[in-house]
Amino acid sequence: MSFFIKIVFMKSIYEKFCFLILVMISFAACTSARKALRSGDYETAINKCIQKLQHKDDDETIIILEAAYDKAYYRDMDQINFYKNEGNPVNLLAIYQLYQNIRNRYNSISPLLPLHIQSKNRDAVFNNVGDADLIGAKNKATEYLYAKSVLLLNDGNRFHSREAYDLIQQLITLDAYYKDANQKLQQALYQGKAYIKFEVLSTAIGSLPGETLNSLQSTPVGSLNQLWQEYRNLPDDTSHFNYRIVVNLKQILISPDNSSSNSYTDTKQVEDGWEYVLDSHGNVAKDSLGNDIKKTRYKTINAVITEVAQNKTASINGEVQFINLANGNLMASFPLQNTINFAHNYAIASGDLNALSDASKQKIKVPPMPFPTELEVLNQNAEQLKPMILQIIRNYQQFLN
Repeated sequence: MSFFIKIVFMKSIYEKFCFLILVMISFAACTSARKALRSGDYETAINKCIQKLQHKDDDETIIILEAAYDKAYYRDMDQINFYKNEGNPVNLLAIYQLYQNIRNRYNSISPLLPLHIQSKNRDAVFNNVGDADLIGAKNKATEYLYAKSVLLLNDGNRFHSREAYDLIQQLITLDAYYKDANQKLQQALYQGKAYIKFEVLSTAIGSLPGETLNSLQSTPVGSLNQLWQEYRNLPDDTSHFNYRIVVNLKQILISPDNSSSNSYTDTKQVEDGWEYVLDSHGNVAKDSLGNDIKKTRYKTINAVITEVAQNKTASINGEVQFINLANGNLMASFPLQNTINFAHNYAIASGDLNALSDASKQKIKVPPMPFPTELEVLNQNAEQLKPMILQIIRNYQQFLN
């Protein structure tokens, strides 16, 4: 067999193989679409048929597409007629959405039309909805959503305002510029919120500095805001509030400046000149060359190290109270406590500093520190209390709706 004949033969085999693969894919697609049709999954059947028909027309796929589309169309129309006969305005949006489903379904196959069924010598039929029906359904849905939301907003109930908010959002998806829908949306958002006032009070014996109180009052509760919750911490805010969060500081304990000390001694042997070595008779000893024998003389030196420990504590104890302003009831109360510990260690040395050990040398490098003032420890305490307060509120937030 010549080289040319071999090439032609191999090309023929490759083409047959590709054709076989396409047939198998086509058969699998038809089988899958037919299975979806029989199970009532019309949308899947339609989509699979569309995917196949974008590459090649064949009678079986068109027939399956026509059947699935027809069943989906009459299923939706039956539901529309049921809603219309029921006469409940709540279903007006559902009616529009069903009409829109039919229109979207038709638009998905319209680029393929006409689809001709060769074996039946006719074009496949796909029903659509008229513009008048679709626009009419949309207008009725928007009118209902607007009227219902206005009714809910007018009764002043914040939970009804939240329902109105959802309805208006649906309305805006249908018509973003319908009447004053956007203003009504903001009204629903305002009326639907629970407003929570945050306050810090001190009932402790002895006064808490105003600077510390102001620091705690500035706790960033606004970071907890949610769609339906708004927290405010301005003490002079006279707005209407639904709940009140009170940080009640009941006990403030500040220890006096406290220093305790402990001393120890470092000793070391150091050279202190030389002296003659004496023999057993008290005379200067000689070496083998007759020279006087000398030796190094040592002495002991001492250094006293005094370690000083500085300590001061400041504790703030209280509770975080949640109050329902509608009835004045205390909803919950959670303990709040924090302690600041100032602790500093340093050392001083006296005597001969040459006697100091390496460890002692490191200790005396640390200088003493001034004790913090009461205001400083209380303000530091306040900064540490803020995230604790926020976490307590966050844990209880679900009950402030």
